[in-house]
Amino acid sequence: MVAEPGAPPGGQVSLILNADDLGAFHGVNRGIAECAEVGAISSASMVANLPGFDDACERLRRGLPLSLGVHLNFTLGSPLLPAREAGLLCGRGGSFPGPLALAGRLLLGGSSLLGPLEREARAQIERILSAQPAPLWHLDVHHHLHAIPRMLEVLVRLAVEYRIPAMRHPREELLWGAGGGGLPWRALLLRRLGGRAPARIAAAGLRTPDALYATLLTASRDFARTLRSVIRRLKPGVSEMALHPGYSSPELERMDSYHHQREEELRALLGRGMREALGARGVKIVSYRELAEAPCKGQAG
Repeated sequence: MVAEPGAPPGGQVSLILNADDLGAFHGVNRGIAECAEVGAISSASMVANLPGFDDACERLRRGLPLSLGVHLNFTLGSPLLPAREAGLLCGRGGSFPGPLALAGRLLLGGSSLLGPLEREARAQIERILSAQPAPLWHLDVHHHLHAIPRMLEVLVRLAVEYRIPAMRHPREELLWGAGGGGLPWRALLLRRLGGRAPARIAAAGLRTPDALYATLLTASRDFARTLRSVIRRLKPGVSEMALHPGYSSPELERMDSYHHQREEELRALLGRGMREALGARGVKIVSYRELAEAPCKGQAG
């Protein structure tokens, strides 16, 4: 049984190893599949608007052993909505703006963005549901932009409506020195913006892990070392690592600055050092499905 979220000190240390960007590109799907097949990841978050979508659906239908979630994407590629409906979500050439541009618009008012954002989110969720590759157990957002409260409100409502039982919270844990230096500014910003997110998600009846480790890993100068450092410092309860294993490709390099690093992640996740670090801490690997199905506090198990 999965450890109860919020377990007291001395309780079980449980970890969701979640691969973001399933469905982005063939090489990303391939890397995620290799990890899933040996238990190096337990869950994955799927994008619906990028070229690898059909390939990812086929892999899932063939029985890819992981718990599936939605990785809503408003910053990479183009919307599923026609340009006239996407409106302010579009940047130049009909593509999404970058994460900083979108975050800035939302933080500086941006109420006119919320309608198109909700419609695009629905389109992405419904494309995955229509393809029926696997049941959906959680929801998260590319670049963790649901740290912004007005975006979080939209997504909490959609998770409840579509009966997606769990959600990643964006309030990243701060581990000084784990990445071989100071904390990445994105971790500090997400912590600040998403301070109330776990409570808001729980108030809607959704499950969420106790801790998130994300930009600390992607900003690391030595991913394998940082990964082991985080594992050594995990607290009791259910933590999540947001991971990005995969193989680089020219297509990926044209669209995303995080490309060769995916191969570094892949090597670390498949390596012996990862298994040894998990074993030394007695970490239990769980999935978002297990988190969603775990008894609530006070419920008999």
